[in-house]
Amino acid sequence: MSKKSVLENHKKFETDIESIIKYGLGIIDDKSLHKKEKRVEKEKFMLLEALLLRSCALWESFMENEVVFLVNLEPNNLKNEMGLPKNTKLNLKLIRAMIFSDRYRDYYNIKQSKSSLNKIIAVRYNLSKNIEKERIEKISFIYKMRNYLSHYSAFSRKKLFIAYQNMFNYKKFQEPGAFLMKQKGKYFESLIHNFKLVSISMKQKLKEEI
Repeated sequence: MSKKSVLENHKKFETDIESIIKYGLGIIDDKSLHKKEKRVEKEKFMLLEALLLRSCALWESFMENEVVFLVNLEPNNLKNEMGLPKNTKLNLKLIRAMIFSDRYRDYYNIKQSKSSLNKIIAVRYNLSKNIEKERIEKISFIYKMRNYLSHYSAFSRKKLFIAYQNMFNYKKFQEPGAFLMKQKGKYFESLIHNFKLVSISMKQKLKEEI
């Protein structure tokens, strides 16, 4: 396993995110469909919501691979955490099994995952430390939207509404599709692109260590 493989993980993820943005903006800008048709408008809302959910799934997959790859670059922290002898030979399959097989773990929330990542990733490769607060807050907002779309519970709706109030000073709740459609997809593009910007920040830190 080389550092090149970690960079390839970033490249693939960033390419996938760009494809989602391009597709979403194409949906928003589709002039062949009459804007005033409520059915068409609703379909656009649903497609944008689906693209947001897909971007979250890609981010989670990217982060899972990233953690495994970074631990593999310098696995002593994981060995210490697991109580393994320092001469234990590890590979990607073993690392993935040790991190993810005993219980479900999800590192999509960088803020909440920092303490866990510090335990298993060497300081020099802990790329989460290079991410700006604004980027982390945007990911948190995206996941409030994602949780609402996944459950439609009163609790998730309340959390999303509070996020709307805090970030955009909204007075009324707005369904995610309608929000993502606003201003010709300004919010859609900004939020999804944030995933790529986080990846770029992490990648820049990694290149400094190569």
